[in-house]
This record gives sequence, C-alpha cells and structure tokens, in this order.
Amino acid sequence: IWDWRTNEVVARLRGHGAELASASYSRTGDRIVTASNDGTARIWDAASGAELAVLRAGTEAIRGAEFSPDGAKVVTAGQDRLARIWNLADGTEIGVLEGHSGGLGSVAYSQDGSRIVT
Repeated sequence: IWDWRTNEVVARLRGHGAELASASYSRTGDRIVTASNDGTARIWDAASGAELAVLRAGTEAIRGAEFSPDGAKVVTAGQDRLARIWNLADGTEIGVLEGHSGGLGSVAYSQDGSRIVT
C-alpha cells in the first residue's frame, strides 16, 4: 500500500501465489480486496496490511473483485465464467451468477447494492 503523498510504502500485502489482477478499497476505506491469478480473492486490513480472509473460488484466475456498498459482501469475477458473491462475515459463497460465454474480467455493484454488472 502506497501513500502517494509521501511516496512511501505503508504496508505490504503478502499471500497470493500468483500475480494480482485487481485491488479495490471498501467504501469506508478500512479494507482492501485483491483478486489474483492464483484463484483467490483476499481481504486485507488497509491500515496494517494484515490478511483478514481468503476467498477460494477454485483453480482458475479471479480477475476482479469489489465490495458491496454496505461492505458485507464481495463479488468476484472469474476466468471460469462465474461471478461469485461472498458473505464476509464467515467467508462463505452465497451466490453464483452464471451464463457468461467467456471468462470475466471485471465486476461491480450498483450504488444501492441491488444489482451487479459483469
């Protein structure tokens, strides 16, 4: 994590076994979600860089991940053509969006959290 004002590294996010595909802050700024080619998305404490949770979607790359507006869920976009919705309270998968013809590269929630675009 870089502080762009001072050009200093304030924390390092270590744990993924392959390159990162995306990173995004929660709306409150206290957590970060990263997506990786190692088939995981990881939740991090933004202040310390401590790993808080690992979301395992299988062996295919996860190319994008975003927090829901309320911060209670994360949606991931996978090379396996699936968008998965995760409950952050316990790290469980609570929904799967199917029907895509190719791997997904990004995903986003609507501002009110009622819809997801992939």
